Amino acid sequence: KIGSEEQNRAWHSLIREYWLSGCSSYQSYEDMRDSLKLKVGGAKEYIYLTDRQHTVKTLNEIPKGARYIEIPKSWTDFTKDERAEMIDFTIKEMIEAGVNSRKFDEILSGMEK
Repeated sequence: KIGSEEQNRAWHSLIREYWLSGCSSYQSYEDMRDSLKLKVGGAKEYIYLTDRQHTVKTLNEIPKGARYIEIPKSWTDFTKDERAEMIDFTIKEMIEAGVNSRKFDEILSGMEK
């Protein structure tokens, strides 16, 4: 099942408000977005360097001790259930971080309808 446009709008509104609130400890908006995707959806691939750059699909393919970065799944690749989980996870993290704004309340109210 693919995700819905309503889920798309809700999550992007949430992460925009999370970033604008100043309550997150992420380095940038992109770092926040990608970190949240990795926490819920996992990585679609990994990149590691030896004498050249390698892209692989699983951690098992990375040599022991090699440094690597995780590339998150695209939001468009999240299923409807994964998107619902992502929205719930983001709301929980926002509350724990202390986000308390009128816009956050508006987003939550809009999702209840």
